[in-house]
Amino acid sequence: GGLANPRLAPDPARNQRDAKKRSIRSMQEIAHAHRLNRFVTLTFAVPTSPSDARKKWSRAIRLKVVKPAGNYVFSLEYSREQQGLHIHALTEARTAHNLKRHWPHGHVDVKTLGWQDIDDVCAYIGKNFADINRPQGNRYYSTRGIKPAKQKMILTSEMRLYDYVMEASDGKEVYSKWMKDSGLGVHGELIWN
Repeated sequence: GGLANPRLAPDPARNQRDAKKRSIRSMQEIAHAHRLNRFVTLTFAVPTSPSDARKKWSRAIRLKVVKPAGNYVFSLEYSREQQGLHIHALTEARTAHNLKRHWPHGHVDVKTLGWQDIDDVCAYIGKNFADINRPQGNRYYSTRGIKPAKQKMILTSEMRLYDYVMEASDGKEVYSKWMKDSGLGVHGELIWN
């Protein structure tokens, strides 16, 4: 009685901010894992509702000239006081090229991103995720079943662990989440951003 931390009062604004952070982080993990290094902005020539914009995206991805579409992550966004709707997407190179050539609904802008730029672009795409006036629907949409790739390895020595981390991290921050010494050896989880 009384020793546990009290439960925080419901705060819709805090919930929206937390959901925004989770969504942006998920987009970043998906984009890095699947090498989505093309930032595509699709604008519409005529005003479009959010549901129509999602349908037009789905139809464009299913076009024979765009297939195979590959993996993608996209979000809807209003420009200037909900005047016009446009789509921001992270795609693979081939999909971006085909969308640029065959998008029938307006203008297409494609930018190539470096590894370091992907996190910033995901944050840019998600800048309005906590806004109550964002387009109706999910914060972002992605290829069905797409998830960040995970890799499981068994390393037999600390030296091999160190070598692998130096090869794989490529200068990113590395830390050990936990280490446990059982009777059979030391086990842990190694994470890098």
